[in-house]
Amino acid sequence: MKEKGVLAAWRKSVLTGSRGKVLDITYYLTASPEFVKEVKAANKRQAEIAAAALCKTLPRSEFYKS
Repeated sequence: MKEKGVLAAWRKSVLTGSRGKVLDITYYLTASPEFVKEVKAANKRQAEIAAAALCKTLPRSEFYKS
């Protein structure tokens, strides 16, 4: 994922018990700025498409109600 520009960084935290047994592993992922920009643009496009579809499905009188 890092090679494709999705992740900027990652970190692993391992929680071990008293005898060295692994109890839990937590991964911390940081998205790259380019990926964040792409996701925000895609969300904006999706919202615009949904709004346009809503405009086409509502009767004209629904649009101009106060």
